[in-house]
Amino acid sequence: MSNHMAGTRERRVAAALAAEIRALAGRQNLKAFNLHKMSGIPRSTMAAIWNGEAVIDVDQLARISVALGVDPGTLLSTAIAATTLSPDQEAILHSNELTEQEKADIRAQINPTRMADNKSAESGVNSSVRESRSGSRQAN
Repeated sequence: MSNHMAGTRERRVAAALAAEIRALAGRQNLKAFNLHKMSGIPRSTMAAIWNGEAVIDVDQLARISVALGVDPGTLLSTAIAATTLSPDQEAILHSNELTEQEKADIRAQINPTRMADNKSAESGVNSSVRESRSGSRQAN
């Protein structure tokens, strides 16, 4: 896949974007497989995007946004905002006033890979994996 993960910031944004996509899809009772079909993005690529394992290119962002009926800029800015600390938060995080556990809790709150998706989005991941596996077996 050409969308190799570059750095920590890119991984955090990709994970936040995946979480937002899963949440929006879950609200519409869509799964990764549905988005793959609606957007024309290959199933393996959609699975990687869905799981936050791939950096989304502009074309993919546009296709997914159209499929979800959302503005691509809003989708991206929401993901970026979820991974960005304010200057005050940065200062607090680097101060000696917090215990290591408190710092870890703050990091976990802004780390989208630890954010809990709603239950329907979570079940969508599991269902899409099952659909993907059964679809690939049927194709063989």
